[in-house]
Amino acid sequence: MKTSRYSNIIIGQDERSLLGWRLGIYLYIIDGLLIDTGPYSLRQSSSGFFMENHLQQAALTHVHEDHTGMAAWLQKELRVPVYLHEQSIPFAQKSQIRVISSFNMGEKATFLSATDSGHFNH
Repeated sequence: MKTSRYSNIIIGQDERSLLGWRLGIYLYIIDGLLIDTGPYSLRQSSSGFFMENHLQQAALTHVHEDHTGMAAWLQKELRVPVYLHEQSIPFAQKSQIRVISSFNMGEKATFLSATDSGHFNH
């Protein structure tokens, strides 16, 4: 994963290919907060990026695989709380994966949102 900085923002950049299309994957860390986790299929490069940058928490913008794929890994391996909007929690807990997402982005483990435990107010 290519890493760069802009002011106090750490940026991780990688890509996936789907049917000839190159899809850019970007991860942003601001003051220990990771915005989205990237897909599980990039676990080799993203796990190193996460460990090098001392994450304190993660926030998910929505529950598509390319934004949530490493959420369960972050919780299990690094004990990082993962937050998302309360209306998205049921979708994050479903174990069904769309075929196209699984094909391109890898298998996704279900995860529990720290939002569920009352740590996140809207």
